[in-house]
Amino acid sequence: MTKLIVVADAGGTVNLRQSPSKTASIITRITIKSEVELIEKTSTDWYKVKYGKYEGYMMAKYLKNTEQKSIS
Repeated sequence: MTKLIVVADAGGTVNLRQSPSKTASIITRITIKSEVELIEKTSTDWYKVKYGKYEGYMMAKYLKNTEQKSIS
């Protein structure tokens, strides 16, 4: 699986959500620079990822490929 790094312009965490929507329930908050595994690119805006025991959706703009500058 592809490994991705969580990034953001502000704040210390990014939300992992139950479905690909800004209004979906938050499963957990992931700290910046944490590593997640890409499960599926569900759209250009949302990716399904795995973080430890959690699986959920994150906005693509908050994820960076560990080998490339940007994946979105």
